Amino acid sequence: MKIERIRIDKAKFDMVDFAKHPTGFSLVYEPGSRKPTSAYAIRIYTDDGVVGGYVGGNSVAVAQVAMFGDYLIGKDPLQRELIYNDVKRQLRKFDKMGMGFVDIALWDLAGRAHGASIRTLLGGWKTRVPAYASTAAGDRNGGLDSPAAYADFAVQCKELGYKAYKLHVWDVYEVSEVVETIARVREAVGPDMDLMLDPGCKLETFAHAVQVGRACDEANFLWLEDPYKDTGISIFGHKRLRELIRTPLLQTEHVRGLEQHVDFVVGGGTDFVRADAEYDGGITGALKIAHATEGLGLDVELHTPPRARPAPAHGVVAEHELLRDVVRAPEVERDRPQPAGLRRRLPRRPRRGRRRRLRPGAGGTRPGCHLRLGAHRGPHRGDRRVPLRPEIRGGWPAPATRPTGRRRPRGPRARRAPPAARPPRPAGRSRRVRRARRPPVPGGTPRPARRRSRTTSGPARRRAGRR
Repeated sequence: MKIERIRIDKAKFDMVDFAKHPTGFSLVYEPGSRKPTSAYAIRIYTDDGVVGGYVGGNSVAVAQVAMFGDYLIGKDPLQRELIYNDVKRQLRKFDKMGMGFVDIALWDLAGRAHGASIRTLLGGWKTRVPAYASTAAGDRNGGLDSPAAYADFAVQCKELGYKAYKLHVWDVYEVSEVVETIARVREAVGPDMDLMLDPGCKLETFAHAVQVGRACDEANFLWLEDPYKDTGISIFGHKRLRELIRTPLLQTEHVRGLEQHVDFVVGGGTDFVRADAEYDGGITGALKIAHATEGLGLDVELHTPPRARPAPAHGVVAEHELLRDVVRAPEVERDRPQPAGLRRRLPRRPRRGRRRRLRPGAGGTRPGCHLRLGAHRGPHRGDRRVPLRPEIRGGWPAPATRPTGRRRPRGPRARRAPPAARPPRPAGRSRRVRRARRPPVPGGTPRPARRRSRTTSGPARRRAGRR
């Protein structure tokens, strides 16, 4: 089995009731608004007709796939370790986000080739994993705009069956307000619900992180995650913070790859380890981090981007040290039945009849080809669910073979007659003068012939002067 071609499609759609914070970064709840966003779908085709796919990633990941995509053409898609190590070297100067985008699709392809789910390929034994509710960032427009609002929403999640609740605070905050929110939420839900705090690297100073961490100590929080604006990468800073507070830290979301995770843990910068199938080299990379964490005697928690849920959901069932899975808080407000205990069920075999499709949502657009690599000979059977753009609907021709022998001339020379067919040049006439004396075009004005310059060149004048 060899990889024959790769296709990436992009679709644009709107996130309903979400908007960007005025600072320009965090997503906040805003009723009636629509935030334009996009999704990317990668499909890897093989000469055996097996297709692996994944929906997720971002424009950075797609750009990196273009950097190493030609390397993948002709490779065995089941040799994921070889591809992982080769691409890791190729992207050593970058953040390696493109690795995860491709690796997850390769795992999907392997599952379809073997007729098994990724969970089965990983040796997974769990059928259900616990879930927790995770809020959006705080806002100031009637949503999570106060400590009381966070407390009320925590109670609502607990009534729905969630056993744990994670808070994301405001972009613009007062430390006293964050401390009050921590206390109010714990008071509202009682001692039997796990609580976590994720400031998202928003706390301005290390001192603020210490103040918030000590408030978490008083409220008996399960963990504190990415507290201050070192962006979660300072091993020494978080080691020092661990010495000043009792609440365990959860770090490493913002470091990439196996080696950096191990360095962070061995350096004493975290208590719980965060891994992400998209960020850390795919399922292959996340599995390496999970095994390394297990060897160090700690627990791993898999990060779950909004469009990457199937990847970590399959990966975590094989790891006994997983803390829990994530359910985004906006889903809590939708009218859908919630199972008791809120645990996510995992499939045992590939869901061939439930493919992810990019559909135009409200205000969205139809997907179109964003990147293609390899020999595209037209859409395969599984490719017709996503329509091709009109200009490529007829299929892409196979790459032409390189000509042998004398290279064919290009440009103006290609339009001239071969040397044998050209008439001999009249003696004493320049080519430019002869061309000017050709018969004029009917109805046109003949161009006057140019005179040849009799000016001697500079070197010739100097030689004449020396004589």
